[in-house]
Amino acid sequence: MSTKHLSPAESAMAALAEVEDITQELLVTLSDAHTLVEQLALALAEWGIQPATHPDIFQLVDLLQARLGEHAVSADAKPTLDEIADRVGYQENLSEE
Repeated sequence: MSTKHLSPAESAMAALAEVEDITQELLVTLSDAHTLVEQLALALAEWGIQPATHPDIFQLVDLLQARLGEHAVSADAKPTLDEIADRVGYQENLSEE
């Protein structure tokens, strides 16, 4: 949004709205990342990669889960893998344009 013809108060409100939009987008991205790390931990377990045999891998997975979990949405609003894939596809289309 161009702020050329806005008053200082209107420019400040426009900037605040932009920051709020970016913040919301960042929170969605962090929540998506948390879900993907959870899926990674499950996949590693399915492949037989366990914390006892590969502590370095799970130290990183645990750290990611802890840090991303601070920003993740509640379990009932947790994104599905299909929703994440749709968002990634949408973002890729936007960046190609």
